[in-house]
Amino acid sequence: MPSPGAYNISTLVKAPIRGSFPLDTQGLCKDYFENYMACLSKNFDHSILCRRGMRDYLKCRMDNDLMDKEDMARLGFADLEEEEREEEIIRKLRESF
Repeated sequence: MPSPGAYNISTLVKAPIRGSFPLDTQGLCKDYFENYMACLSKNFDHSILCRRGMRDYLKCRMDNDLMDKEDMARLGFADLEEEEREEEIIRKLRESF
């Protein structure tokens, strides 16, 4: 007969790679979250179609110290940032005429 506890397996708990992700108890980013979730629902959970919403939600969390600040390019949004820079240049050119 095995001794008590012989089958207990201890597990090593590790912290998340990017640190903690506290809850938004004050609802500071609630609108961004709801917009993102509505986009997912509308697009049958195809997250690729809702990347701008996810980026805006993460940006809100960073701005309100609900997560560590991180470069958006490192989070996979480099193409959106470049797209917006190009759109801004085009908008300024159109306004100047």
